[in-house]
Amino acid sequence: MVHPETMESRFCPEGYMLRGSQTPSSGFTDKPTDAPSIPLKAPLEVYSVYTQCAGAPFELPENIPVLLDAFGRLSCEQRHRFLRSCYWLQQATRTFVQSFSHSFLAAVSAVEALLDIRDYSLCESCGQKIFKGKSIRQSFADFLAGYIPLQTLTDRGHLHRPAFEERLKVLYDRRSMIAHGAGIVALDEGRWVLDTIGQQEESDLRTLLRILPLALQNWLVEVTKQ
Repeated sequence: MVHPETMESRFCPEGYMLRGSQTPSSGFTDKPTDAPSIPLKAPLEVYSVYTQCAGAPFELPENIPVLLDAFGRLSCEQRHRFLRSCYWLQQATRTFVQSFSHSFLAAVSAVEALLDIRDYSLCESCGQKIFKGKSIRQSFADFLAGYIPLQTLTDRGHLHRPAFEERLKVLYDRRSMIAHGAGIVALDEGRWVLDTIGQQEESDLRTLLRILPLALQNWLVEVTKQ
């Protein structure tokens, strides 16, 4: 930063510590009478790719009291999983305009953070893990289908394209391709609007970013009922 009096360039920390002890409080202070109210909207009006961008008003879902109460009832392990999932969803949204591939990878990771831990045994020959039950590919598809009403919130297929629900396993395969360096999303390769694959991938990513916050909130509420 530049000092306003001396016009001297200085390196300063991003924040400053407040000296002295802080008095703990068990409640919130009263809201000032002139404080602006925060708009409460339906979750799907808040959960969108560009709703919380620069210049947009700060808004909260109308069920925020329920979500805060549910978060408070999570176990320590569940809370860490949920916050990891939120982190990856935040990264997916932030990198959407910079890298479709990174955004897609982060979006899938947001789901993976909440998947149940699978039982496994060790191979007697090589010592590698042999997982039991359904694959992560299947678990990913089941998670989205279980926590989101896909029939009403996503496309049902048009112009001979399969519906979003039918592409869930394909989405995880695409994640594996990106994660292991076997390819990237078509739009990152410079294949734009006229490319059918690029259009489908962009539509898939936009759909994921729109519905994932709803999936996370539904997981949060459901897991605290168990």
